Amino acid sequence: MSRPVKVAEADLSVDHVAISDDGKYGSAYILLKNNHQLLQMLKVPFYNGIIGKNELLRQGRGNIGYRLAVNDLKHFLAVPQAEETYNVPVSVVVCTRNRTDLLNACIDALRKLDFPNFEILIVDNAPDNDLTEKLALAKGVRYVRENLPGLDRARNKGIRESIHPIIAFTDDDARPDRNWLKAIARNFTDSKVMAVTGFVAPAELETHAQQLFEWSYGGMGHGFSRKVFDGCKMSDRSKLGASAMGVGANMAYRRSWFEQGGFFDPALDVGTPSCGGGDVEMFHRIVASKGTLVYDPNALVWHMHRQGMEALYKQVFNNGRSFVCYLLTCYRNGTTGLANLVGFFLYNWLYQWHLKNIIFGGGRVSRKLLLTELKGMLTGPAAYIRTRKFSK
Repeated sequence: MSRPVKVAEADLSVDHVAISDDGKYGSAYILLKNNHQLLQMLKVPFYNGIIGKNELLRQGRGNIGYRLAVNDLKHFLAVPQAEETYNVPVSVVVCTRNRTDLLNACIDALRKLDFPNFEILIVDNAPDNDLTEKLALAKGVRYVRENLPGLDRARNKGIRESIHPIIAFTDDDARPDRNWLKAIARNFTDSKVMAVTGFVAPAELETHAQQLFEWSYGGMGHGFSRKVFDGCKMSDRSKLGASAMGVGANMAYRRSWFEQGGFFDPALDVGTPSCGGGDVEMFHRIVASKGTLVYDPNALVWHMHRQGMEALYKQVFNNGRSFVCYLLTCYRNGTTGLANLVGFFLYNWLYQWHLKNIIFGGGRVSRKLLLTELKGMLTGPAAYIRTRKFSK
């Protein structure tokens, strides 16, 4: 049984840093920042019950120094810093279904956002009760209901009901950082940017399943460097790797994109036979249309990973299934050709991610999770047929 690991954050621009053990943990997984800029995550053992700034700098060694000296400057030059860029109003959409306890904590985090003009819109997707509606009323946030099941249907309802030119999405099991919207809004000062995604960190690592997902499967983070995915400069095959561009728990779009590029595909994601893929398909659609998507790690969201092993294996199985549905949807929509699809599937996904790690991974990636994902992949074609019928 894995020992719980404390999740914490530390800003190295502050003189005094002290992360305490609380008598429960043997180590901490710490998100390091410098003036709100993300640097890296470090797993550091507790020796005397306290981890201080000197220990963090020692553990991080050259990596922290490099990011402080170089990446901080690059980020400052690459992203507009003017205060007026924060004044673009944002609609924050949270789609949920029968998870009031999780949603309650999400709303509390959203209400603490440091941003001048935003709304919170809760989309209740085919609920079994009125608990979410009552919670939204008690919290003073907007509430709408989408009676047809499916996460992408709920997202589309949120787009139609929201009022601002930028629409940000997060999940009920996510906890956005208070500077989340500031980081998102800065990137939209470039008129070419159609979407922004950001870093997703684990909110807790209390169980073996949570630790396995974060460290042996890859978690939801996509690194600590800002990345610009310009569809005009990408190869057709690389555009299929949209899962490397972000995740649905942390994404934002221009409203105008949906007017020109279309809404989320209702045949995809949770609540349909596909069990996922709606966010990735939208990322792909943007770059396939020669649009630009920006991944900015400073747009930070904390995520509650699944606590139990059964739930984790189900999630990974569904990832394999939804990936096939995603690829087939791209082919059906004409955003990729058959040769690119087959090449990406066989080399990038099957060989590079699965077979290479299963055969030569040496334990870095969990073989059991990879095999579970492959099993899910085998159910993808049949799920795709069912999910197309589902959307009609």
